Amino acid sequence: MRSRVLGAVAAALLLSTLAACGDDDDPAAEATGADDAATADTGEVTGTDGDDGSDADEATAASEDGDAADGDAGAADDAPDGVANELLAFDGELLSGGSFSGADLSGRDAVLWFWAPWCTICRAEAPDVVEVVEAFEGEVPFIGVASRGPLEDMEAFVEETGTGGFEHLADVDGSIWERFEVVSQPTFAFIDDSGEIEVITASYDAGELTERLEALTAA
Repeated sequence: MRSRVLGAVAAALLLSTLAACGDDDDPAAEATGADDAATADTGEVTGTDGDDGSDADEATAASEDGDAADGDAGAADDAPDGVANELLAFDGELLSGGSFSGADLSGRDAVLWFWAPWCTICRAEAPDVVEVVEAFEGEVPFIGVASRGPLEDMEAFVEETGTGGFEHLADVDGSIWERFEVVSQPTFAFIDDSGEIEVITASYDAGELTERLEALTAA
């Protein structure tokens, strides 16, 4: 009888020991699960890096598109014979009468000034433009390109602003504006004698415009 009791006690102790080992395994399993979760989180970070890489690729592509656009503005690959840039392959009518060919500006430093007769900014900067035109007379031809208004309003603008000292194109149908991708005014097209053309929508005072022309003629 005593041996049976001792056997039962031994069995109970063994079961208790086994149960305690099982409890020790549970925290280890939880730790393993936490490690797995951390690994999953790390995977999400890697995915973010991949998204950044995609954004970088898109930015590079956009940059390349921009470079291509700049190249189109300054390239002579598609220009007709004798014309430094295809943008200059246009003809127009002068406000003063007669016709004008953009090809006449090929191989020269020149400026196109795009304005509208109702544009108050154009009207305000006109005296500065006149000052610079006179300073560079015989060196850099200026041609005004008027649009977005009737002929009589264009003529009135020239008379009232005192800008009759240089020629102006009457771009009544807006085809020259469209050719140079001008969508607002005032805009300047700075034409380099090499055929490169930079189109900038901005208003300049005499000092700023003088600096632009000095850089243009020095290139």
